[in-house]
Amino acid sequence: MASLASQLDGALSHLRALQPSDGAVFDRSVSAVLDLLIENENYRTVWDERLLAQAEHLLTEALENAAEQDLIGLRSHLSTLRETHSKLYAVLDSDIDLESLLLDHLANWSVVSEPLQCNFAELKKSALHQARISGDSEQRLKGFFDLFVSALKEHGFSEASAQIELVIRQAIEGYRRLREWQIYALFALGEQGDVYGLKVNALPNGQGHVRAVNHAGTDMETSARKAVAYVASRHAHTRNWDFQWEINRSDIQFDGESIGLGLTLATLMSVENIDIDRYTAFTGKVDTDGNVRRIEHLNAKLQAARQLGIRRVFIPRENSDEAEAIDGLKVVSVASIDDALRVLKSAAYHRESTSLKVLAENKIQELEIVLKASNVWKIAQIDQPNSCIRVEFTDRRETIPVMIYHAQQIKHVVQGKESPQKRIVQAACDDVFGKKATSTLQPVSSKPETRKYTVKETMLQHRLLEHLLKRGDSIREVENNCVYRIKITIGGQTVHIRQFTNGTLTVTGISPLLDTIDADVRVVIGASDNMSLQTTQGSRIEEQIEAVQAVELVDHWIGTDEAGKGDYYGPLVAGAVLLTTELAEELRKIGVKDSKSLSDKRNIELAETIRRICGKRAQVVVIPPERYNALYEQFQREGKNLNTLLAWGHTRALEDILTEYPQEQITVIVDKFGDEHFVRNKLLSKSRQTKLNLVQLPKAEANIAVAAASILARAQFLQFLTRMSDQYKIDFPKGASDPRIMQIGREIIVRLGDDELRKVAK
Repeated sequence: MASLASQLDGALSHLRALQPSDGAVFDRSVSAVLDLLIENENYRTVWDERLLAQAEHLLTEALENAAEQDLIGLRSHLSTLRETHSKLYAVLDSDIDLESLLLDHLANWSVVSEPLQCNFAELKKSALHQARISGDSEQRLKGFFDLFVSALKEHGFSEASAQIELVIRQAIEGYRRLREWQIYALFALGEQGDVYGLKVNALPNGQGHVRAVNHAGTDMETSARKAVAYVASRHAHTRNWDFQWEINRSDIQFDGESIGLGLTLATLMSVENIDIDRYTAFTGKVDTDGNVRRIEHLNAKLQAARQLGIRRVFIPRENSDEAEAIDGLKVVSVASIDDALRVLKSAAYHRESTSLKVLAENKIQELEIVLKASNVWKIAQIDQPNSCIRVEFTDRRETIPVMIYHAQQIKHVVQGKESPQKRIVQAACDDVFGKKATSTLQPVSSKPETRKYTVKETMLQHRLLEHLLKRGDSIREVENNCVYRIKITIGGQTVHIRQFTNGTLTVTGISPLLDTIDADVRVVIGASDNMSLQTTQGSRIEEQIEAVQAVELVDHWIGTDEAGKGDYYGPLVAGAVLLTTELAEELRKIGVKDSKSLSDKRNIELAETIRRICGKRAQVVVIPPERYNALYEQFQREGKNLNTLLAWGHTRALEDILTEYPQEQITVIVDKFGDEHFVRNKLLSKSRQTKLNLVQLPKAEANIAVAAASILARAQFLQFLTRMSDQYKIDFPKGASDPRIMQIGREIIVRLGDDELRKVAK
């Protein structure tokens, strides 16, 4: 026997095809729907929001005044259903951070008499965050709410958790039914909007046919061919595939081009791994280049979307000015398929709000929950000038004010005279905000701590990487070339996560952020407490060297380095060396290593050998002091600094190599002196024609090409300094701390003038 939902779907399809003027046939169809739903209150077993909303809409039109009495129970259930599905969508909505989700969207349930005030531990939050981003939309909902209900039970909400578990399980069953269709699109039938599911089946090894299961008009068939042509432009191997598409209504003939956006994305979903939640719908014409064009009847479609359980709609940017604001409906305007894909694929889920004001308000809610357990209640919350919120707590005997500042980071100050109740409030604030947030507490150590784990499984390494990138507050940096390096900055604190190719994973930073991120990492990798080790500063250097040695190289690459940067007298010299694996082995045999570990004599000797072995693959650019000073002044006028000048030298040496040995693509390893953009911004024509994999790392001299470049640059610096000493009959010292430096400078000014000093000193 067909399920009630399937029977109702069929009955609604029959009713939808009729008009009141059809008389007895129409009345019988209305009665069939009523019998299915109203008898024994069967509507309570329907958890497909869209299906029940369609039934309520059609019955309201058919019953007219009688609907007010006959549909009371159905409408009440539909209201609960809408609320529950809105909570499901909130879990899938990347614009809602986890803290706001728990404290706001999931705190109030109509099936529970009182708001849920539950203070989740960091490990539980990390697990919830991980569940929110793992798998397809249905898996994410199930995983998240399993953990959520479990946490409620742990906090003593047994009765409430049972009620919530029931409605969530039923709502997810309703969502599963929505997933029978790939994607949802908005339609206009006359002046009325509607929502229908789309499904596209891709059949490889076909003949390039595009077929519709439904009765589709010429314009709609054209839209389908454009969708397939666009997909073929992205995936050439699909040009001979057959595509069959279907709309989940078969009783009428469809036409129009506004199906284009939904149909193109559904076709892409049949080829690519794209997950689109079923609370999202699409409308827009699409041309063969993937541009999204204007459509008609937009607001009728938006009204229908909200009525039928859609929470987000993608529309053409050309229509954005006319879209009416509808409560509970998010409208996303796009100019192209690429725009839509960027929004769909780049969703970044945040643990905390990126708005410091919202973050402060969320933390105040957490504080309120913590203090209630100590019989301390919030009695006032007042926004004040200078990005401050004043919160007052009381134990019925005294009032303790807390000032929460949120201008650039969250800070708290507990005011009032010292007392047992103030200490309770202070301890709660420290727990919620972290001790580092307030200057009135004892200082917290600013020395970074590193926690080390072993993660050798490639799939687990990449699962963690995917998890970290989806947080929304993570940046993947060039320095991560072991496997990856991630930087996370929140509230002025930074944590780095490094995954080395030998399986070592490190999490480095300062608490409390370190504790939060570390807990997040532990959940993903399944770490136990005894897996963590603290490392010393010495091992930090080893990690940097490991990172350099782990850079994946092919059969040739370039290393660059400079000398003279920290020397008052003499030039700035940049060196670059192009190596093959064979040349690299030759250089290792002659003892090439970091120039700083070699004597001046040995640097000069090795430089001559490197030039002999490498020929024009080894290039040096010398910037004499006078030229250095002129460039530095020029860059200063442009608002730039020493890093810009260093990049200028590195890229000139790199350019000389690429002129002699043009490359389509090559890895360039640079000893890190600043952000990557300093080097990229100074690239010249040859460099810009080459696809450079630019890797900037501390301790880059651990790579043989960088070590060779450092020797060439150092030797050229030493030889220039020697010639300068011979010319001026002065023994110019190296470095910048020798006490003779200032004395020699004054002598040159007295004897030869300021201009002469510019020729020898930087």
